[in-house]
Amino acid sequence: MFRVYAGELCFEINNNATQYHWLGINNEVISPSEHDYFRVFLDNGDEKEIAVFSKNQTGKVLGKDNDVVITYDKLIDEFNREYDIKLNVYMKSVGSNMEYYAEIENYSNVRVNEVECPFIELSKIYDNDTSKDVLFRANGP
Repeated sequence: MFRVYAGELCFEINNNATQYHWLGINNEVISPSEHDYFRVFLDNGDEKEIAVFSKNQTGKVLGKDNDVVITYDKLIDEFNREYDIKLNVYMKSVGSNMEYYAEIENYSNVRVNEVECPFIELSKIYDNDTSKDVLFRANGP
C-alpha cells in the first residue's frame, strides 16, 4: 500500500489501484465503501455523458509514500466498454498539503468532456462530533 498525506488526511492505495480509501485521524477510514477518487466523462456523439469511475479500473502505482503516480493504460466505462485512453494521476505531499492532478492521452474515437480529479467522497470529515469537522478543499490554478 502507498500513502500520500495532507496534514492529517491520508489517501491510501494498493499496487494495482483497485483498493483505496481516505484515512483521517488515527488512520480511521473516512471514505464510504465503493467510492471513487476520480471520475471521467466521455462523449461519443450519441452518448454525451459516458461515465468512467475509478472503482471500475485496474492500474499500476509507482513511486514511494508521499509521491506516487497512478497509471491506467485504458479506461473502462460503467457498462464495461474499454477505451484507448491513458490516464496518469499524480499525488504528492508538499508540507501539510497534497498536490493532485491528472494527465490524459486520448487515442480513442470518443471525446473526453470532463475529468473530476480529485473526486473526494468522505463519510465524515474529521470527527463524529460535527463541531470538530474540518473541510479539506481542492485548491488549483
